[in-house]
Amino acid sequence: MKNTLLLRLIPVVAAFCVFSVNSQTKFSGIAFDAINSGCSKDSITSDLAFLKQFTDTVRIFGSAHCNQLEIVLESAKDLGLYVYPSIHLDGSKSTFEQELEALVRVLATNQTRLDIVKGIVVGDGIITKAREEGKSDTSHDLIESVKKTKSKLQEKGLDIPVSSAEYLQVYINNTQFRSAVDFIFIAELFKPPMVLPSLPQPNNEETSDMLKIENKANSLVNEIVSSAPVFNYKRVVLESGRSSLGNGDNSYSPENSFAYLSALEKKVAGSNNISFIAYQAFDTGITSNFTFGIFKMDHRTPKCESCLVLNITDPTPPKNITQQISKIEIQVGNNNTLNTTIENIQKVESSVTQNLIPQLNSTSNLGKPVTLPTATANTPKSLRNNRIKKIMA
Repeated sequence: MKNTLLLRLIPVVAAFCVFSVNSQTKFSGIAFDAINSGCSKDSITSDLAFLKQFTDTVRIFGSAHCNQLEIVLESAKDLGLYVYPSIHLDGSKSTFEQELEALVRVLATNQTRLDIVKGIVVGDGIITKAREEGKSDTSHDLIESVKKTKSKLQEKGLDIPVSSAEYLQVYINNTQFRSAVDFIFIAELFKPPMVLPSLPQPNNEETSDMLKIENKANSLVNEIVSSAPVFNYKRVVLESGRSSLGNGDNSYSPENSFAYLSALEKKVAGSNNISFIAYQAFDTGITSNFTFGIFKMDHRTPKCESCLVLNITDPTPPKNITQQISKIEIQVGNNNTLNTTIENIQKVESSVTQNLIPQLNSTSNLGKPVTLPTATANTPKSLRNNRIKKIMA
């Protein structure tokens, strides 16, 4: 096991006011984690109705779990939204079979909703993740999954294009992979290293950061455009996002994250062959993509409040606006890692946990404030465990 600390928040959707947001920014598409909405029809429909202010297309992550595809398609059809359904892959053959069965069944059962389906996405960075983790090449298995998905759809008379979400370089370098898909689905996410630099990097040149962000967006789209012959001029969907937390790198901020999404949307606008999906709608509370959301974990408050203006249209505020956090799971490595990682979390508490701590305070059964532990390498193991249990209570 690596010597790391992982923090995972498992949210439960609570009641919300009716919110609307004013923004000049509209995205061609937005990635939407339906499971994070609580896996209930009411919660998913509420979130989709909210997101309709910013887009006419959502991309989801999976089909079978909690019947999310059925719920999303039904709600999206009523709301006038388009959808990119997907098949979640985790390396298990049984998971793929369950996802594929659910996808085909839902699409074939009610074909009046097929007009809102833009394409199927099989897997999410499977080849890229395997390479990053030093595992064997998974491209063959992924290609077979794509082919089987296409075959099962065709057996039901469903003519829907199929692709897979991978980094741009995977598509450029893997001829067999890009030949297997019907359209190119590029997923490019930008986040800083998990380890804080020894000295915080000052950020006194906001204009310079913005220029770098715009250049990054431009160079990414330009590379996609120049790769059109390699892609055999297939339609391209670009899904991309930028973390709003930099682990000491101040250029990663809610403002810069939103600026990156806006720059990509502007760059892609008007293209006949490239569409953009902003990653992603909401902070999820999952370590790997904790801070990519346009909105906070309450699913309504903009991360960049200067970019989006929040209006509360219901004059009666609910008892609990923010999402409830039902559980915190903490996995620790050795003592030093515990100490270092907790201190790192505390350093960025204002941007990461400004909603977490008050929420823990209000929902804790202990009846008193709950804070992150301040254990050190010399703290007895039993005491460290007690503090962790206290947070999890």
